[in-house]
Amino acid sequence: MCSDHVGRVVLDMDRLPHLYQTNDFMGIISILLATIRFYLAWMIAFPLHFVSWLVGCCVYPRDKWGHLSYTLAKSISLMALKVSGIQLRIKLEGDIPEQGPLIVVANHQSYLDIIAVVAAIPHQIAFVAKRELLAIPFLGWNLKAQHHLIIDRSKPKEAMSQLISLAPLMAERQQVVVFFPEGTRSPTETMGRFKSGAFELAHAAGATVIPVAIKGSGRIFGKTSHWVRYGSIDVVVTPPLPPTLSPNELKETAFLRIQTAMEPRL
Repeated sequence: MCSDHVGRVVLDMDRLPHLYQTNDFMGIISILLATIRFYLAWMIAFPLHFVSWLVGCCVYPRDKWGHLSYTLAKSISLMALKVSGIQLRIKLEGDIPEQGPLIVVANHQSYLDIIAVVAAIPHQIAFVAKRELLAIPFLGWNLKAQHHLIIDRSKPKEAMSQLISLAPLMAERQQVVVFFPEGTRSPTETMGRFKSGAFELAHAAGATVIPVAIKGSGRIFGKTSHWVRYGSIDVVVTPPLPPTLSPNELKETAFLRIQTAMEPRL
């Protein structure tokens, strides 16, 4: 931070990203306070989840540990988001099926998108995770207990076949699996091209696809910044797409649904 004359404060280009540049001193203070508040909330949330889970494991039977951990993670994450001063606004444009198999696809700008989807979908959801994560204490235990889809990403050429091989198990468990089909977080609100994995899996498992649009998360906590801003995240759950569509039709329709939902409304 530097000043070009008395009473006017500007941000150094190297200190804060372009997204957060402002000539308003109170705006700078707001960003600093939001950032401190955000990281403090999560510093409390992570150990709270771990301790609560350990206590719960002493009470709940082992086959309930996965559901217990998911419920705790969802509740504590939503609490941390609220404490951080970030508001979630969820809009349902169609009915969410009462049971799976379901595949939820969403655009991706921020780590906060995970919480946004978890809040919007009333079912316990799973993600696709790489096998190496199973070796990490607590995280690996929860990935197994919550029945996330595990694949070996050290063999990228086999990733699709590994994913499709999980379709019968996903259908049997009636799972709800979330994908961010862009494959990475986008630094802007312009979506990247969707990869095919989610839609091939949906076709193989006979799963309904639910496109979800997330707006505002990148502005609050984007890919290229460690700084946080106060604000609202809008989550639009669009009508489901039937499994009778081909994988390519599912991909194209989901992309258009999300793109349309992200457009400014008059």
